[in-house]
Amino acid sequence: MRNMTAVAVGLLVCGSVALAGPLKTEQVAGDAKWVAHIDANALLKSGIGKFVLGEAEKKQEFLTGIEQIRKVFGFDPTKDVRGVTIYGPKVGSPAATVILDATMDQDKVLGVLSNNPTYEKTKYGDYALH
Repeated sequence: MRNMTAVAVGLLVCGSVALAGPLKTEQVAGDAKWVAHIDANALLKSGIGKFVLGEAEKKQEFLTGIEQIRKVFGFDPTKDVRGVTIYGPKVGSPAATVILDATMDQDKVLGVLSNNPTYEKTKYGDYALH
């Protein structure tokens, strides 16, 4: 779970607020061998998304998990995530880059990230990549 958390927040693009939507191919590395994208806004507005979320919210385990994410990371994944793009260099490899388009408490997220022994911060132009 710790590794999954690190991967899930591996690349955090903080600062620019943009609406999610179709896959932004310019954000995906040219050497990516696979890519997956979820437009969370559209998913949660769809009939299937509303049904799945409604059923999940009936389960105490789901509600407990969402509350833990709120406390630790400072955001609600059912409301604050607009989109998720994941891509990797090799099919079957555990290495992946995750771009999370969300509104969140940046200090909380970076605090959690910095506690991971593999945490790195890299300057990219005017941005910091975590």
